[in-house]
Amino acid sequence: MDTEDVFIRMKNVFTEFSTILGDNTKVNVIAAPLSVKDAIGTPVKNDYPLQRGVEKLMEANVLGSKGQAYTDHYGNFYGSLRDVLSLKLKDNYERAVFIATFNALLRVFKIVNNTIHCKNEEMEYCGKIIAKSIKKKYCTVKNIWLVGPQPRILENLSNNFIVRVTDRDINKIGKRILGGNNNIIIENPVIGPELSEWADLIIATGSIFVNNTFGDILACDKPILLYGTTASGPAHALGIPRCCPCSR
Repeated sequence: MDTEDVFIRMKNVFTEFSTILGDNTKVNVIAAPLSVKDAIGTPVKNDYPLQRGVEKLMEANVLGSKGQAYTDHYGNFYGSLRDVLSLKLKDNYERAVFIATFNALLRVFKIVNNTIHCKNEEMEYCGKIIAKSIKKKYCTVKNIWLVGPQPRILENLSNNFIVRVTDRDINKIGKRILGGNNNIIIENPVIGPELSEWADLIIATGSIFVNNTFGDILACDKPILLYGTTASGPAHALGIPRCCPCSR
């Protein structure tokens, strides 16, 4: 599945539901970065990317329904659904606006749920629930490639599986990160083809669609599980399973 096809499929679904609302209907889409507290509250631990200022959580509001998308290129956006659909998706900012709005639009029609990030102590529970769910559903899995080092997910997975993790942040690559009882080195995403051969299961953040790094992941023939609120609309459009147990 190539880059162009992925976004064509998303845009086709976007068009379908925006047309139902009416192309001439004035829908106020507001996409803006949330503060750390508004996005994730005050979790017990302080090692999340949002807390370090690496990324922001963009939130779009369509007829009272909210959708979100993580991005490292953020800002405000005001416009209609038609304006969003006309974006060229040329950078992380435009893709974040599109995906946040896409998620909100699908929530209007109850096509997707769980589009609002969990907060506070819920972030501790999230990793535990995901690891437990994977052990139950993917009972033969031993090796997991985790795309994006979400710390609580990594900790819990590494207690139950052999995990390798990648991150596109050059400041993290090569560094050790605590994952449960293991010290895991963050690897460069360029070795994606190698990891896709090694892994029994790929667990990826929805941010891969915002930063346009999903190529190696979607091209492989291994099972893929998406996590996070960003992935809600893309998972539906592409038919990929998503796990986001504590979101709302």
